[in-house]
Amino acid sequence: MHFSALPKAKLTLLRKIQQKKYRYEFQLYMAEGFRLVSELLELSPEWIEFIVVDEKAKHELKHDFVFQLSSVEFKEFAETQHSQGVFAVVKMPKKLKTEQILQEAKLIVVCDAVQDPGNLGTIVRNAIWFGGDALVLGEGTVDLYNPKTIRSCMSSLVSLPITHLNLEAFFEQAESMGFTSYLFRLASDSIELNKVKFSQKALIVIGNEGNGIQDSLLKSGRTSVLIQDFSNGKTESLNASVASGIALYEYRKQFEK
Repeated sequence: MHFSALPKAKLTLLRKIQQKKYRYEFQLYMAEGFRLVSELLELSPEWIEFIVVDEKAKHELKHDFVFQLSSVEFKEFAETQHSQGVFAVVKMPKKLKTEQILQEAKLIVVCDAVQDPGNLGTIVRNAIWFGGDALVLGEGTVDLYNPKTIRSCMSSLVSLPITHLNLEAFFEQAESMGFTSYLFRLASDSIELNKVKFSQKALIVIGNEGNGIQDSLLKSGRTSVLIQDFSNGKTESLNASVASGIALYEYRKQFEK
């Protein structure tokens, strides 16, 4: 299938949005792979700005703006060693106001400085799977639009309201509107997860992989929760994304969607 050559202006744009600062300046990111692009075309084609294919690729893609690059030029943008020869340039969703999120949501997942792209991507997918209403990212969290994060969460980014906020201010505002904060952490004062009765309006908080949840968020009235260890000390802790899945499953058992 033949497509028009990628215009030089768009080629310049691609080179820029490989850097984080320009991704946010132009509010665009790249999503690579045939499966990922196909999912976006099927579920949310309005989010796609344009699609780029390797001239040697034989993909059947239905979109108004599909362009091709030479194989040499395409390699400049390919994030995987064995590229499938296609990526989409996707619009970032508009940032929602905190008030809007809190008025419309009941279950919100919060990431406090989660740094691994794979973890963040899986947390996004977990939040959607278990009926989360929003995802809030605190300072120090890995770039949501990092290519590794995108590959991990696939097309889920366009299915969930996600925003970056100052967590201390967000917690105070959320709690003033009836939310209860559940901080998942390994601590002597934590309550075992199987003994927790969740509030329907809940913040499920997942901390940094190495340091956990920052001390400034550990305030009176917030519930520290521990996922029980049945390994007899054979493993140090759970992966952050695994912990989020278990936490969300337990919440959803108490409140069916």
